Amino acid sequence: MTSWPSCAATPAGIRTTELSELIGELATRSDEFRTGWAAHNARFHRTGLKRIHHPVGGDLELGYEAMELPANPGWTMFAYTGDPGSASDESLKLLASWAATATVTCPVASSSSQSYPAPLERPYTEVRS
Repeated sequence: MTSWPSCAATPAGIRTTELSELIGELATRSDEFRTGWAAHNARFHRTGLKRIHHPVGGDLELGYEAMELPANPGWTMFAYTGDPGSASDESLKLLASWAATATVTCPVASSSSQSYPAPLERPYTEVRS
């Protein structure tokens, strides 16, 4: 992991015991981490930058923004965008055109069927640097 500050600022899905052990280890090995951890700069990340690897689109660097959904308390929608003209933006356009043309047929009723966008075989993975 080359950029732990950006990873430390991003929520991660680890169990409490593993997290406690990791925090203890980092605190004993890094003055920078110990100082940052002591500051307790925990917050809800409403905007930021995510680096992900998509099986079709490749490596993407996307800005995101969280939006609360007032009609559904506790629900949050995230919008991801690439900087205009960037490689990530071009990949998103490619993925959008690819998704618009890839369809599968699913039975809706016994006598009819309807087409839906084809799901990806593998979901994207977040890249942490």
